[in-house]
Amino acid sequence: MALATKMAKSPAAQDSKEAKGHKEKTEKAPGKSGGLIIKLGVVFVLLMFVIVAGFAVYIVVLPDDYPKPFYVSLVDSPPASVRANATSAAASHGTNTTSGKAATPAAVKLAAPPAVPMPGEGMMYETGTKIVNLADPGGRRYLKISVVLEFAPHDPAFYALLGEKKTEAIAEFAKEMASKKPIIDDLLNTLLASKTFDKVYTVEGKDALRQDIVLRINALLPQQKLMFVYFTEFVVQ
Repeated sequence: MALATKMAKSPAAQDSKEAKGHKEKTEKAPGKSGGLIIKLGVVFVLLMFVIVAGFAVYIVVLPDDYPKPFYVSLVDSPPASVRANATSAAASHGTNTTSGKAATPAAVKLAAPPAVPMPGEGMMYETGTKIVNLADPGGRRYLKISVVLEFAPHDPAFYALLGEKKTEAIAEFAKEMASKKPIIDDLLNTLLASKTFDKVYTVEGKDALRQDIVLRINALLPQQKLMFVYFTEFVVQ
């Protein structure tokens, strides 16, 4: 009887053991899921650390010539490009970049800024009226033109002269140009006679003629400096 009771209880005990094992497995499953999340979190943190460290190395270690969103100076000095510009600017103003003191007059010669003349401020020379046959077939077209040349003065101080002193300077220039008149007249006559009607009757053609005159006279008379050319009369027939 006792044996029968023991045998009857054995299947129930076995079922209870299996239920207990199933419960333990069910309780362990969330633990495995939580461990995976922690591992992923650690990997993400390590990845972010590597990215930040690489960015810091790029900003701090690499030269400032590389393009960067911002520059970090460890010795309170600007980037190389800024230092180069500052050095050249200091040199142009006569400053010693090593000591911060102005250079002595013996080392740097200060010059007045170059004059930039406007049309009408230079020395005017009238070449007179010229009538030439154009280079068109048959020679039936001609050009009647009056040309005024404006030269730069030899001394930039001319622009500051007033009254009698300026009149004397202009008279001196006229005397100087009198000896150049045959040269200029020959150059203009030869140049104008080489042009055709199609080359001079348009606005573009007149501008090209002005530039041609400037180039040729400056090449022929290097001691002078022709700045502007004016056509006070221009008739083509």
